[in-house]
Amino acid sequence: MRFKPGDKVIKITGGNKMIVTEVSEGRVTCMWATEEVHIIDIPESDLMTVDNYELTFNREDRINELFGGRRT
Repeated sequence: MRFKPGDKVIKITGGNKMIVTEVSEGRVTCMWATEEVHIIDIPESDLMTVDNYELTFNREDRINELFGGRRT
């Protein structure tokens, strides 16, 4: 298992930052709050840590900034 309860995660596709509450058999239960508390059960493969997400996408944003959005 890549995650443990208390880890801060986000869907690979983006969205709300969540806290892992439970991990079992390749699935992760996460919660986050807006005006309400939300709980979701999601495959582990659909998540990454918030730190990795921010590193990945900040890097891509910077590359796009430098090269005008064109990558070969």
